[in-house]
Amino acid sequence: MSTSRHVSSGYRGEWRVRDTGAQRATRVFSSREEAIAFARSLAQRDGGEVFIHNEDGTVRDHKTYERRAG
Repeated sequence: MSTSRHVSSGYRGEWRVRDTGAQRATRVFSSREEAIAFARSLAQRDGGEVFIHNEDGTVRDHKTYERRAG
């Protein structure tokens, strides 16, 4: 089962990676770029989608990754 991950801004200027439906962030980062790299690495490893949100919550980018063989 693939998971959708969301990169979004937090309340104190941080960026968080959260699975769809999760109440808590998987991990929190000080920059958007770090959060995106982490979410993409998980999606490339496990398969799934990454949604990157703007600060206002709208989706800026979306990509689907196939699970790596091996």
